Amino acid sequence: MRQVFNIAVCFCLFFFFSCTFNRAQKSVKNIDKKEFEVFLNQIVEEEKIPGAIAAVFDSKGQILIQSAGVRHVDSVQRILNTDKFHIGSCTKSMTSTLTQILVAKGQLNWDTTIKDVFQDSINSIHPNYHDISIHELVTHRSGIAPNAFDYGIYPELDTINRRLKIFLENTKTPPPFDRGTFNYSNLGYLMAGCMLERITGQTWESLMKENLFVPLEMKSAGFGVPSTSGMVDQPWGHDYYVGEEKVDTIQPKQLDNPMPLGPAGTVYCNFEDWSKYGSLFLAKNDIVKEKGGKFLVDPVEDYACGWFVDYRFWAKGLTYSHSGSNTMWYTSIWLAPKIDRGFIVGINYGGENDGAICNRITEKLIALSKIE
Repeated sequence: MRQVFNIAVCFCLFFFFSCTFNRAQKSVKNIDKKEFEVFLNQIVEEEKIPGAIAAVFDSKGQILIQSAGVRHVDSVQRILNTDKFHIGSCTKSMTSTLTQILVAKGQLNWDTTIKDVFQDSINSIHPNYHDISIHELVTHRSGIAPNAFDYGIYPELDTINRRLKIFLENTKTPPPFDRGTFNYSNLGYLMAGCMLERITGQTWESLMKENLFVPLEMKSAGFGVPSTSGMVDQPWGHDYYVGEEKVDTIQPKQLDNPMPLGPAGTVYCNFEDWSKYGSLFLAKNDIVKEKGGKFLVDPVEDYACGWFVDYRFWAKGLTYSHSGSNTMWYTSIWLAPKIDRGFIVGINYGGENDGAICNRITEKLIALSKIE
């Protein structure tokens, strides 16, 4: 019965997004594509970064996408509009959305706690963690430390047991912060991923593919480094470090966060597929209406499940935003439901000014949209 229900849910998602994205793309006359193309190329040149990509979308699909620069600083291969970018901590909202899908299927609730899920290990987990809910984990209200002692340990273990071992290693002593206050935590998202893995018996990666990427037809989505090892078939990340030493010349990198950190930030995808995901929060769809759906988008103060929430005048209401970086890439996403518009920006570079560069590009997109 559960398998039939899962297939039905996936089919409904598939049908909704097929209908939405197979329509003719919306023509938006007030966005000057040529002006933005010139601007994006100027940004890449002025900031001396390898490349950039940006897109605008609404609830019906992609409106504009534009790329500039190169995949690899030592290559002439241009970034294509279809190229995959690492989205870092923008993964967090996807992990939260996965949680909501499983809540809607009845596999857990937003108030499911660590004690509910890990009864067999509860004696090795400090009591102050026992009653922390998955909702507190994904809204950064659990009091948990920002990061694990070491995400790279236990490489010999399989994915589920490796994450669980890191979870248990980091819950032997009390949480360092007060429960209920906002403290951003990558470790909290790893722990949320562990809860989903224990409940379903599947890895977080397989759950993401089955419940999110396949139904939304996000065919470009994956985990880790977007490019094939040693090849420039996709963009590379870049920074100014050789090991721990900062150098004067930009360094191309095929590296990522350790695999256990997946639920907090290892997804990559192209911007067409990311737009599909972003449109989920602009469209009037069943995900948010499903059982427990309001928890996905209703903020605790100014943070919902994987989204910073704030009022913006240009958006005529609340915006949902997040940025992501593994220090070699930087991306950001802004959603403005009241005006049915989303903006995503990415650069294949991580450095002191990476966020400022992406902000400049986003501001230009908003200005070109001429929102009235």
